[in-house]
Amino acid sequence: MHHLTQLLNSFTRPFSPFHSEVLIEKQWMGKVKRTVCDLLWEHISRETSKADVPPCIATAKYFLIHMQKGDLTFLTAVEKDVPPAMVLEVQTLIADTLVEYFGKVTEPVVRDNFSLIYQLLDEVIDGGFPFTTEINQLKEMIVPPSIANKVMGALSSSSSSQVKDVLASAAMSKIPWRRNDVRYVSNEIFFDIIEALDVTIAADQSLVSAQVYGEIRSRCHLSHMPDVMLTFEQSHLLEDCTLHRCIRIARFKQDRAVSFVPPDGDFTLMTYRVNGIQRIPIYVRPEFVWNKESCKFTVAIGQQGHLNTPLQDVVIIVPLPAATQNSQITATAGTVRVDQVSKTCRWELKTLPKEGVPLLEGTFYFAANAQAEERPTIRVMFEMPKFSATGIKVENMSIKNVKYTPERGVRTVTKGGKFHVRTA
Repeated sequence: MHHLTQLLNSFTRPFSPFHSEVLIEKQWMGKVKRTVCDLLWEHISRETSKADVPPCIATAKYFLIHMQKGDLTFLTAVEKDVPPAMVLEVQTLIADTLVEYFGKVTEPVVRDNFSLIYQLLDEVIDGGFPFTTEINQLKEMIVPPSIANKVMGALSSSSSSQVKDVLASAAMSKIPWRRNDVRYVSNEIFFDIIEALDVTIAADQSLVSAQVYGEIRSRCHLSHMPDVMLTFEQSHLLEDCTLHRCIRIARFKQDRAVSFVPPDGDFTLMTYRVNGIQRIPIYVRPEFVWNKESCKFTVAIGQQGHLNTPLQDVVIIVPLPAATQNSQITATAGTVRVDQVSKTCRWELKTLPKEGVPLLEGTFYFAANAQAEERPTIRVMFEMPKFSATGIKVENMSIKNVKYTPERGVRTVTKGGKFHVRTA
């Protein structure tokens, strides 16, 4: 791992060059001027969307590696060529740690917990290297904020540092991701299998590309030191995986069984990617008729296949051509909103109607002598509970090394990720 000789973490306010403000910065070695943030904002101002800004930007002196979390930007400036994925992983870890401590990451949260965030950054990274990355260890060393300790800190005349003097017990354990003295009155463990579909469909409804990005999240409130094992249906599809360090890799390689001693609380057990999709639960059929002055269009959507669970939270986003001066758009179901500033039409349906095919239809009107050269690509978002596009499901769950019977459960949901439908 390359040494991060100069590292600057900046939490900045909304993704706009007109509202750029450094909320907090942390220097580990050397000194980076705060004006380095201006280089990032210069690149942002050239793009029409934050999605178009590359995560790693090379400048004359620095590599600017950044990520977005809500309305805040995490920026790391490094002089040497280091693996960008490693830096982005550390940024994600810091963001997840702040969410674990404060519930969310917003500007007021950063301002109200300035000193505590500094203490966390000192523990998570040491001299430019990731150091303490397990949330359970951090919580043993740095007490999460609560009303009680805030009152005690206000009344006490001693230092306000919440860092404990005693080394965390997990730091010397063979299982550093879990505390030894975990106890609950009610024991439970739940898993969520979340699959996001990245799909591109051509105008003739042929499939251009399809991938599934899956994530298995867990909420574990189990006493003592449980040993959990999961086996899966369609486990042969689990090839391109990222595993939590608690998973026994040798057993996973043997038969794709996931055996582990779980961390306490919420964590991501594993992620996976599958090329190709067994089933796509939604269809979107656009029809666009273009002429010099206007364009008439219809977009039909519906549920695909004989599935018992209905689609939920369906959102269809249709970009309007830049030459659009006016538009008339209606829908047979749901709500339609047209933003003339961003040139987008947003069609939202909480659920699909049981009868009939929902239609979005309307007309774009272009400015005089203007030509709409671009053809919009429709973006699709949706959720479908109790459905797996890959067929990966938990076949069996066993919990050993405990004397109690915990409550357990598994939920599956499929979402639209980068789901695009071309119109030409």
